[in-house]
Amino acid sequence: MKKIFKKIIQFYLKILSKIVLTRHKPEIIVIAGSTNKHTIKQEIKNILSDKFSIRTGPKHYNAEIGVPLTIFGLTSNSSKIKIWLKIILKATKIVLFDKTFPEKIILELGISHPNDMNYFLPIIDPKIVILTDITPKYLDNFGTLDNEAQEFAKIVKKIDEDGLLLLNYDDLRMRNLKKFARSKVLYYGRGEGSNFKASNIIIKNNKQEFNLRYNNINKKIVSNKFGLHYIYAQLITEAIKKYYNI
Repeated sequence: MKKIFKKIIQFYLKILSKIVLTRHKPEIIVIAGSTNKHTIKQEIKNILSDKFSIRTGPKHYNAEIGVPLTIFGLTSNSSKIKIWLKIILKATKIVLFDKTFPEKIILELGISHPNDMNYFLPIIDPKIVILTDITPKYLDNFGTLDNEAQEFAKIVKKIDEDGLLLLNYDDLRMRNLKKFARSKVLYYGRGEGSNFKASNIIIKNNKQEFNLRYNNINKKIVSNKFGLHYIYAQLITEAIKKYYNI
C-alpha cells in the first residue's frame, strides 16, 4: 500500500471508528505494554463471552489500522487499493446502518515510538486498562524506559473515575503510573503489594500450579499452560471477574 494512500485509509478509519463508538457506546477494554497482550486478551475474552457480546481482533491488530479494523470486526492482509476501498465502504455501512454492536471490545494497543498513543486517544474512552510491562525492545526509539512509561501514562489519564486500571506490580515503572489515575487501581503480580498475588509457583505432572490471593481469599490454580505470562493472565482475569461480578 502506497504511503499516501495508507495515510488516507488511516484518516478515514479513525474518523469512522470514533463515530461508531460514540453511537453505540460499547465498553472498551485496553491492553497495552511490551509483552503478553495477546494472551491476556484471549483469556479475558474467554471469561466474558458467556455473559457479554465481545469483539476482539487477530494477533498484532494493535496499530493505526489494526485497531480500527478490530472495532469494526473487519480483517485484511491485502495491500491492494481496491480491497481497502471495499473495507472503507463496509465500515461506512456499519456506521450508517448497523443497529447492533458488541457490548464490549477488547483492544491491544501497540506502542513503539514516542506519541504513538496520540493516535488512539481521540478514538478510545476505555473502561478498563491493563498494562503489562516495559522492556528495552523499543529503547532506541524512546531513549529511556522512563520516556516509554510516560507514553503509557497518557491512556491511564483517559480512564473515567468509575473505570479500572490494572497495573503489573512487578514492573516498577508500570506500578508508578498509579499517580496519573483517576480510576480505581489494582495491582497484580508476585510482590507483596499486589492486590491479586501469585505465590508458590510449581510445575508437576505436566501442570503449572500456583496460589492466587486477593483480599482474604486464597485459591489454588492448576493449568496446562506454562510460564509467568499465563500466571499474570490468570491474575488479571480474576480481577476482571470481580469487577463484573462473574
